[in-house]
Amino acid sequence: MNYVIEAIRARRSIRSYSGQAVPKELIEQILDAGRSAPSSLNTQPWKFVVITDRKLIGELSSSIKSFTKKLHTFLPILRIFIKELRDEKTAGAIRKTALSEEDTVFYDASLLILIVSENKGRWVTVNCALAAQNMMLAAHSLGLGSCFIGRMDVIKRCGFPLEKLGIGRRCSVQAALIFGYPKEFPGSMPERKKDNVISWK
Repeated sequence: MNYVIEAIRARRSIRSYSGQAVPKELIEQILDAGRSAPSSLNTQPWKFVVITDRKLIGELSSSIKSFTKKLHTFLPILRIFIKELRDEKTAGAIRKTALSEEDTVFYDASLLILIVSENKGRWVTVNCALAAQNMMLAAHSLGLGSCFIGRMDVIKRCGFPLEKLGIGRRCSVQAALIFGYPKEFPGSMPERKKDNVISWK
């Protein structure tokens, strides 16, 4: 099998890490993979916030967790007005983060990379997502696990001082990625839908 396709099929979202730190040279390779992503009109709108301080990652996780607990308290009311919250998987993820004693935000990962952008153009989120996928595939090829962490729009709402992360007020967090050495790799890929091709002419 082609090694790129093999990497795509073998990568998994990892949510359980050893305490081993990711070496700087591997972090540089992951960042280079992100920089190599395509972007609309070659704008390269991304900036990367690299956080290896486990205490700082924990502080950010705790702040997001506190915000999520408040969200969970008002979930029955918010679901009336916000369609997304009526989805049971979304509500379940909020419930898990709010009620668990463990770190269910960043999963005790030793490396957190936030992809941020000052540009608010039409394609910024898509461009940063392309960079994120490059970075996760690169990490897999280097023997590391990774996971794309959703709901990062709450970073600006949870009261955490963004200056501690070096993020300016004009920046928007487009993606949050965790990396580390997995305690174990999950098995085979969950079954993928095959009936999603609309037309083949």
